[in-house]
Amino acid sequence: MKLARPNKQGIDYFSLDVVLDDKFELFEAEHGLEGFAFLIKLLQKIYESNGYYYLWEEDEKLLFSKKINVNINQVNVYINSAIKRNIFDKATFEKYNILTSKGIQKRFLEAVKRRKQIEVINEYILLDLKSENYKDFSSKIVNVNNNSINVNINSENVNDNTIKGVYNNSQSKVKESKVKEIETTTTIIDNNNSILSDESKKTESVVVVENEIEKDLVIDFYNKNIDNITDYSRLFIKYYRDKKVSDELIIYAMQIAVKQNKKTLKYIEGTLDNWEKADVTSVLEAKQSTEVYKKTRSKTAKKTAQKDYEQREYSESELNNLYTNMSSKTIKKQ
Repeated sequence: MKLARPNKQGIDYFSLDVVLDDKFELFEAEHGLEGFAFLIKLLQKIYESNGYYYLWEEDEKLLFSKKINVNINQVNVYINSAIKRNIFDKATFEKYNILTSKGIQKRFLEAVKRRKQIEVINEYILLDLKSENYKDFSSKIVNVNNNSINVNINSENVNDNTIKGVYNNSQSKVKESKVKEIETTTTIIDNNNSILSDESKKTESVVVVENEIEKDLVIDFYNKNIDNITDYSRLFIKYYRDKKVSDELIIYAMQIAVKQNKKTLKYIEGTLDNWEKADVTSVLEAKQSTEVYKKTRSKTAKKTAQKDYEQREYSESELNNLYTNMSSKTIKKQ
């Protein structure tokens, strides 16, 4: 199913008057061409993002400062000066932390007048959209509440089906959601600080949601026995899972690494790759393969030892030559 394409908010171009008004002239006189260039880059950002305003909080400051390669302190100087010169509206900046102005909003509406729908946040709009000047926009303007997502955590109408629906749509691994109803008593105290009778106690029901998060056993074993999990080790595990290696076999390879005191991804990788070459797909087959390897290695070691220390048989002529050589060396020493 295709998702609906979101409505475009920003615009691709904006007009810039050949002769600017005094507030821009004063700003340029105070900060020079670099300050003027800063304003143009900021206007580009405003029109590109939401079209008629730009949220100006700490993250936005840092990102914009980095993008235009201007020190954050200097950026703050420019902004304060622009607000002082009424290039941006002071009231909306102080109330909502946004940069906008009547001029910006006029140019925005002019650029989007052919759109079928224009979304605006009423609190941010400085223009009188009900006036005669904007009658052509009346049928297109759609108000978007900037606090449209409200969560009432004190709602009394909570039921089991609603809670299960929320967790069933979650991407996290939730094994089960349980709802308990717990009775709690609230003791009422009168004005004389004396506790009222038990009959005056109020009993209320509280809905508690218990989440049993399903553990990832492979990552859990790695975390506890090999090393702290990292993005690389997660990718390592994903790589073998994608190759259809079972979780049990991956954990068994880790167990062998721990037993051999070789707790590295390279050792685990070598173990898993050797099993793949031997067509090992289960822990049982892996254990059998290990036993076969041990027996083969033991036999090879015995053969090598026998070969190295096998007693040599000498012929009679070889023994006579050996005796003659030893005798001649003894006589020379004397």
